[in-house]
Parts: sequence; structure tokens; C-alpha cells
Amino acid sequence: MDREKFVYGVKNPSSWMDDCFGIGWENDITCYAPYQRYMPTQCRDDLGIPHKEHKQLSGAILKIIGLVIGPNKLTIALPEEGRQNFLEEIDRYIIPTGGSPRRYTVRDWQHLAGCSNWAFNVFPLLSPMLSNVYDQTSGIADLDKRIKVTRTVSAKRKLPLNLTDLERVVDELGHSDSCDDKLFLALILNHRAAENNPARPTAII
Repeated sequence: MDREKFVYGVKNPSSWMDDCFGIGWENDITCYAPYQRYMPTQCRDDLGIPHKEHKQLSGAILKIIGLVIGPNKLTIALPEEGRQNFLEEIDRYIIPTGGSPRRYTVRDWQHLAGCSNWAFNVFPLLSPMLSNVYDQTSGIADLDKRIKVTRTVSAKRKLPLNLTDLERVVDELGHSDSCDDKLFLALILNHRAAENNPARPTAII
């Protein structure tokens, strides 16, 4: 039987995990010569874990799926370029005062929904703004079918997106690029409450 091997206190290291995150002290780091950067990478070599420089994220500010994450301050924000691009995309759908209603293809609406879902990782309370988009576009096989943007929601027929929904998104993102840190505090407290009393349902407020 082979002798047991320990590396960094890990017994017989042989497993690999994708997208693994961890925390540590800011000064508990050394310069990794091959990348010429201060990052916790040497231990990966010693453990035999393959890695690429562009995939190694380390620091007080991290960019994950295009979002700016501040784990120390519990913040999440849209990068300025991404925020501006999203606002410009929404602006295409807003009917100017005195303007005529526009029509966009189902493919266009799906693209708007995809962009919105990304941005709403930072502004989750705006997610209901997409309900009319999903109601109107779901089940439509013809992606070139055009759907009109309207100012009001019909009581008889659900329309693609109430313009006031878009205007609310623009107003919210126009004043801020980040989520209120109280949301993260609520998530943490909610999780702790669930751990302490599993039988009691909890909700984020």
C-alpha cells in the first residue's frame, strides 16, 4: 500500500472542483512568479490543480458574470459600460412623447428579457417588470412576429410590456449602479433565522 500523501494538510489530494471560491486575510498572499501577480496560486501547483491566469480571480473587488462584486462590503453593481448599454437597449422600446408605437420581433423581446435578467441580478425587485414580456412571448414559434409596445396594459388582452415598467427600470438604473446593501443583510439574517428555526418560514423584506 502506498504511503499516505499530505499537501497543505490535505490527505491524498485527488479531487477537482469548478468555480470554487474562498476567503482569506488580505496580506496572506504571495507573488506567483509565472503570472507576476499577488494571488493564492502556488498552492494549486503543489496540489496538481491546472489553472489559467485569466480565470484566477483574487482581490477585494471581483468581476463575476460581468457584475462587479465587493465581498468585503457586501456590494454588487453593474459595470458602468454594461449599465449604459442596458439603458440604451431599453431606450429603443420607450415611446417618446408624441411618438408612434413601435413594433419589435419576438426575437428582439427575448433579447431584451435576457439583458434584463442579467441586470436584475443587481436589482432583483425590478424582476416583475418582465412578467408581461414572458406572458406575451411564451409559446410563440415565429421569432419574427412583431409585437407592439403600448403605454397601457389591456384588461382584455395581456400586452408585451407596459411602458411604465420600462420607465421604472430606467429611473432605477439611472440613479444607481448597485444594489442596496440592506438586501444582502436581509439575505444573511434570513439564512441565519432559517438555520436557528428550520420549521419557521422566512421571507426577505
